[in-house]
Amino acid sequence: MSDEPLKPPIWKLEAIDPKDPDWKGLFTGPVWVRAGNSDQARDTIAQQSAPLKRPTERFAPIRPSPWLQKASCSRHDDECEEIPEKGIVIADGRLLTRDLPSHWQYAKLDGNDPNCQALLDLFNTQSKPQHVRVFRRFNENDNSAEFYISAEAKAAARDRLKDVSFKDAGVPNLQALRADNFSDT
Repeated sequence: MSDEPLKPPIWKLEAIDPKDPDWKGLFTGPVWVRAGNSDQARDTIAQQSAPLKRPTERFAPIRPSPWLQKASCSRHDDECEEIPEKGIVIADGRLLTRDLPSHWQYAKLDGNDPNCQALLDLFNTQSKPQHVRVFRRFNENDNSAEFYISAEAKAAARDRLKDVSFKDAGVPNLQALRADNFSDT
């Protein structure tokens, strides 16, 4: 028998309807957290992620966090082994803070485009801080390359990427990208 203590189970939560007005100004997920049960998972996320919402009218009640009742919650022990015992993890692997996470950027470039090689060279040779992340996939069928880059990566390389047309990619699920043959550079 192992002397290592058992870790609490992993729970995945996300807004059922992200367009609901109660979610305004809040991150809607998905998020993963370790907790003893689904109620503890909801409480943890509600306490850490939601700023105190002040009522707009005098004497109006303070509304509870939508994480408590307006989010799906399911157990996912087999999906994300690297979830820490404390903290809430968002889909791109960062810990959730009280600030909304910055969105990633997406670009698809022709394999012969000089910007494609410049992007590969830049992130293959640069020693990167933890959240300067780039995921890429080559498509041999049409000789193209697709890139998802973190906001921190784009900021670190803004001068070299000014000719690349990026689209907002939200906060991608890195496990899904890996499953779709994207590699982390």
